[in-house]
Amino acid sequence: MNEKRGQYAYEIGHVFSTNHGSMAVIARQKVEKKPDHFRKYYTLQCGRGHQYEVGESYLQQGRLRTCKHCYHPPIAETDPDFALWFAEPQIPRERSRYSHTLADFYCQECGSLVRDKSIHTVYQRKYVPCPYCRDGMSYPERYVNAFLAQLNISFHRQYMVPFEKEGKRSHYKYDFYDEPQGILLEVHGLQHFAPDVFKRIGGWSLEMIQERDREKERFAKEVLHLQYIYLDCRKSEPDWIRKEIISKLACYPLDGVDWGKVRQDANTSMVLQMIELSKQGYTQKQIGEKLQVHPSTVCQKLKKAEADGLFDGRCPRVEQAEQNRQHKQEKRIRYLKQKMRLQDQKKYLEKMQYRPNEELKSNSRSGICCEQEYPQIQMLGSYVNTRKPIRFLCNQCGQEFECSATWFMEHHACPYCKQLARIQGRIAEKYGEEIQVLSIYKNCKTSMTMYHTVCNETFQITYTDFMKRGCPVCGKRNRIIHSAETRRNREIQSFYQKLPEIEARGYTLESDVCTRLGVPHKFRCHHCGEIWEVTPSAVMHGRNHICISPCKKKTPEQFQQQVEALVGEEYTVLSEYQNAFAHVKMRHNACGLEYSVAPAHFTSTGRRCPKCSRKR
Repeated sequence: MNEKRGQYAYEIGHVFSTNHGSMAVIARQKVEKKPDHFRKYYTLQCGRGHQYEVGESYLQQGRLRTCKHCYHPPIAETDPDFALWFAEPQIPRERSRYSHTLADFYCQECGSLVRDKSIHTVYQRKYVPCPYCRDGMSYPERYVNAFLAQLNISFHRQYMVPFEKEGKRSHYKYDFYDEPQGILLEVHGLQHFAPDVFKRIGGWSLEMIQERDREKERFAKEVLHLQYIYLDCRKSEPDWIRKEIISKLACYPLDGVDWGKVRQDANTSMVLQMIELSKQGYTQKQIGEKLQVHPSTVCQKLKKAEADGLFDGRCPRVEQAEQNRQHKQEKRIRYLKQKMRLQDQKKYLEKMQYRPNEELKSNSRSGICCEQEYPQIQMLGSYVNTRKPIRFLCNQCGQEFECSATWFMEHHACPYCKQLARIQGRIAEKYGEEIQVLSIYKNCKTSMTMYHTVCNETFQITYTDFMKRGCPVCGKRNRIIHSAETRRNREIQSFYQKLPEIEARGYTLESDVCTRLGVPHKFRCHHCGEIWEVTPSAVMHGRNHICISPCKKKTPEQFQQQVEALVGEEYTVLSEYQNAFAHVKMRHNACGLEYSVAPAHFTSTGRRCPKCSRKR
């Protein structure tokens, strides 16, 4: 070892002893980290041929205890199949499976590129968390789901049970529910056993998660009267989960379970299964029954898969049905057009009193006919033939419209006015004469102006919304009234629930019924027998009658005794005592001054004769 500054401390060929054998220096170099500042690095090689660089200070401090590649071998050596998942082949040759380095992976289900995922997380989960084809289930949940599906058990996933606690609505969600056997099954991951798993993302602490688990177990046993079983799946490994299932789910027939198929199904994406079944012609309801999920979940997953480009959202059965329907519709339209063309031409010629031997000039004859028979309609365009659209103006509603001469001669009216009359008839049939329509009707998505004679309000709303909900002003008012009544009824119900506790405190409701908590009602105090008027809300919150209150009202004799106890015969009470703050007349016997003072100020704050206090 040469300890001179600037020279290497170790020669090439120097051998270091480690826990995994010896390592020799095969190369060395100086690297300029800063201007005129060099660092010395050595390339070491172990007996198995692994090479990597370390700094000279690292060797001098004795920190070389083992070959890092021998201690944590690269992925290419330990798991060659997992190495094929990486987008960059160099990473599995350099990193171990326990590394938390972010890398890019190819999804093994759909082939999509998934970026910036932890190597150790992907290795532990045994799948790439693909945002395109994954169904949001953890590996233990998919394993248990595949196990229950193989047993042909009718179960529910993400079973939700609503409840109400302290006036607030909430719900508990259980992973699996076996309804025939009455079993609620929970799959607990690492966050249920190890602290601070979700701390880096601001999630729940271990204490909060375990307390929630205890509440769910008590609720399942005491309220639902169901069997509660949880599986310890802190390790996302098939053998660990299989042993946990065998030890805790002995109530199921485990002899005929094909664990290899369970493991294979657990690695299959449920989204891809939905896509495959949809392509085979299954409906969303049939897919949900086959995969034990809700049809709305199937619809949501398939829409997302279609948006991500995993499939076109079409299946042969649906495409064939749409083609047949479109073909029938086109055939029907062609038949109707041919039939109407022959009939309408004859009607129009009779209506116009047209003779084929005479020449029809522009719109002279048609315009005269239109103005004579339909004075509310003004013809703006020129007549060409029975099929060519003509522009008209309705003087009644002020709207311009285009239609063929055939259509106009059959319907004899403005389409807007005709549609408005139809709409007004439907509104009158449902709401009577309460509603007046003030604007024209265009379509079901365009707002109309209406007037409600009951509430004397004008509002704008679409026809569809109005037929569903009615007047929005009255609807909002009714919702407010209903909400207030519901809240009042809930408060009154809570009062009657606490009435036995109030009676135990010595107060009985003398009124016939409790109407509101904020309105004074009559209560009888069993301590003194007096009828006491107070709001039920105050009694519920602990207010007591004055007879047992520490602030009980004094009698004039008690006030006189208190004055004598405080000042003796120095002061004399001249007027009658009413309450603590109603002024009484006092006389200071020493100076003879008579003045008014509040009894509370005299007894509690020490306020005395104002004349004598100024002399001091």
